[in-house]
Amino acid sequence: MKSKEKAVTQEVAHKLITQDNAITSARYEMSALEKNIVYLLMGQLKQSDQSDTLYYISVRELMDLTHTKNSYEDLKRATESLVGRVLSIPRPNGNLLQASLISSAEYIYGQGIIEISLDPKIRPYFFDLKKNFTTFQLHMALSLYSKYVKRIYEMLSQYKDLGYLKLNLLEIKKRLHLYDEKK
Repeated sequence: MKSKEKAVTQEVAHKLITQDNAITSARYEMSALEKNIVYLLMGQLKQSDQSDTLYYISVRELMDLTHTKNSYEDLKRATESLVGRVLSIPRPNGNLLQASLISSAEYIYGQGIIEISLDPKIRPYFFDLKKNFTTFQLHMALSLYSKYVKRIYEMLSQYKDLGYLKLNLLEIKKRLHLYDEKK
């Protein structure tokens, strides 16, 4: 392993990522690859970021950290889905926010880089969090292979300080998008 790759891996091993509990509890479905892209995006977020900050995901780093091989088509489908993926988040005022996590993804050809823009309506769910947030380890989230296990890890992380998670099976199915209320 090259020294630069080793430094990136060490940095990721100790990185904590944080999201508002509204994101943790939101009802949405993402593939494991989509979640990995989001996790790497979250790993770059800084409190000092401007609202128009662009984030860059290295395809090589993504594959190295997740021990996967993804084709260009896999990545293209994943980012296309992310741009169109709607998170439904109940707001404290009774409103329902429906927004996409990312507003755009652009591939920088020949560099193996994906440029990502975070949706402005979602930004507050990752910045300046003082209460009601979930923190978890980036390397652990990236090491999980199943989209369901990734979401369950987030849910368990939300309640780790309590020592238990108390949700009924129907609520877990709804969060994991395994329950269709119409059927």
